[in-house]
Amino acid sequence: MAELPVTDSTMIAGLQADWEKETQRGSHEATQAAFRLVWGLVHSSNNKDVDRGLRFADELLRDKSLDAQDQRDLVYLTAVAMYKLGKVLDARRQLDELLRVNPQWRQAQTLKQAVDDQVVKEGLLGLGVATAIGGVAALILAAALGARR
Repeated sequence: MAELPVTDSTMIAGLQADWEKETQRGSHEATQAAFRLVWGLVHSSNNKDVDRGLRFADELLRDKSLDAQDQRDLVYLTAVAMYKLGKVLDARRQLDELLRVNPQWRQAQTLKQAVDDQVVKEGLLGLGVATAIGGVAALILAAALGARR
């Protein structure tokens, strides 16, 4: 796993309270408070919070009034959430798109490297399992053929 910031339930509760307060006031700060809450949720050590942050980011991305910078940041945060939830191929697609438009974005580059490392690790693990299963099957087949003689 990449070295990402980690939030806890106390911090998330504070971010949630700030967002609710700003939303009730109808303030322009409500959007920024929503971004901070998404950030806190996707960086949580609790997968339920991460999933909630992913859903909230997706909801915010449907707002067509967001500027390009806000959209970019939310897409990055969805990639963080997907990575943390083990959806590495989805995270990789998001990051590829971000880096196509913003090739010099270091945070996205760093996360993409971590995602790529995870994809390779999972691929090698899958290959190892398949090889082991194939080896066991070959042994069983050889034993069965040997018993027939």
